Amino acid sequence: STVFAQGRFVFRLRVPGATSLRLFRVTSGRSGVPVSELDFVDVTTLGGSVTQQLDGSFLVTIAEVDADFVAAQDVQECRTDNGGCDIAIRARCTEVVGGPPVCQCRSENGYVDGSGSSSP
Repeated sequence: STVFAQGRFVFRLRVPGATSLRLFRVTSGRSGVPVSELDFVDVTTLGGSVTQQLDGSFLVTIAEVDADFVAAQDVQECRTDNGGCDIAIRARCTEVVGGPPVCQCRSENGYVDGSGSSSP
């Protein structure tokens, strides 16, 4: 049989209960590396995609297959309590893949970065 290591690859991934999913290409350059030293690159930045289907599964497209991959459920922190930022009228919550959300004051509503407490 032939092994294909180049070109696009499409497959369906079933993760019961998951409502969103991220897929990362994992690279280290050497074996036996601790997880904290691995590089995780979101496949969407490499020309891939992860799309939830009507049946709850995810259709995954990756640009290359000669790599290791890991999937993780994407937690949308900003959907709950504005991600721990101030109230939504004063602060904007921005999701960060693999990290905590970023809070920024809403200057368009008259609030100043850093304080979030000035009145419009």
